[in-house]
Amino acid sequence: MSRKPLKAQLKALKPALVISRPVPALPLPPPSPSFSWLMRDVQPLAPDNRVHPARVPPSPHPQPRQTGMLRPPEADHFASWFDEDRAQADFTRDGVPRDVLKKIRARHWPLAGRLDLHGLDRDAAEARLLLFLHRSVHDGARLVAVIHGQGFGSVAGQPVLRPMVRATLGRHPDVLAYCPAPPEGGGDGAIFVLLRRLHPAG
Repeated sequence: MSRKPLKAQLKALKPALVISRPVPALPLPPPSPSFSWLMRDVQPLAPDNRVHPARVPPSPHPQPRQTGMLRPPEADHFASWFDEDRAQADFTRDGVPRDVLKKIRARHWPLAGRLDLHGLDRDAAEARLLLFLHRSVHDGARLVAVIHGQGFGSVAGQPVLRPMVRATLGRHPDVLAYCPAPPEGGGDGAIFVLLRRLHPAG
């Protein structure tokens, strides 16, 4: 008797004889508490006996919301904020004698530095001017020159750098006085600036 048929029958019965282990059941998550159970400790407020105004219904024709900030019309011509009529040609800080302008024009102090702002826009020129004043004061400079040009090539023929330079110098705490340079120093296209002298520490 051949054993192959018997082996084939046993092989067919083997899957039925294998006992699979039961898969453990996963515990069910606890049910989520209800809203009333969560709010069980909340006490309602006592009536305040006040009349509350009714809510105004929204308009059926809403106005479009403005996306940009309102700006004055002068913003289109920023140079007009430093108009030539407002900027002083000569400036002396309070407490500084007026005859100091004569000393500046006569070059009583040696010219310690010169800054040329040609070719710069307003923001770049203002940043360059503030840096120049800071370095000049800390280097001990007494008299410096700032060249801003006549402004003939500005937009709409209005000078930009000249009024900006004068307004910035008038607000700077280390500037004692300024006046237009003489013709040999640049004329109306330049300005001589007298700086405050720093006292050494100690």
